[in-house]
Amino acid sequence: MSDESPVLAQGSLPAATFAAIQQVGLFEHPVPLLLTAQDDDGGIRAILAAIVPARDVEKVERASRAAEEPWLASVDDAPEVPDFGNASDAEAEGVPHVPFALGVILRFPEDRKHPDSVDDEAMDLLATLLSGQAMDADRKRVENLLRSL
Repeated sequence: MSDESPVLAQGSLPAATFAAIQQVGLFEHPVPLLLTAQDDDGGIRAILAAIVPARDVEKVERASRAAEEPWLASVDDAPEVPDFGNASDAEAEGVPHVPFALGVILRFPEDRKHPDSVDDEAMDLLATLLSGQAMDADRKRVENLLRSL
């Protein structure tokens, strides 16, 4: 990867949450991704999220807080709400899913490939991320600081 990577990615997960994700197995199977992007003074600021079952996010939250609040280990998972309606209706609704934020993605104005289209820029951001060509934002900050000395 070159030092001039036009996409900067910064993870938003604390270490305890990352450990809980592994413990719960949140990403054992492929999940859909959601990228929300907006213009940011000529550049692009986006948030990458995974769409995962809400009950699994609750498990991750409990597991990430377990070290600070050990009493959580004695609490059962949230009880299932009984379905008093037609079973086929419940099956049609499926399991509720929610976005789980993974990180922030930035592209500076001078690096935009589609300056007239946020949608096209967002697609390019996602393609860059999925191909592994994004640069870690913290690394880029350190490189910029060293260059300025």
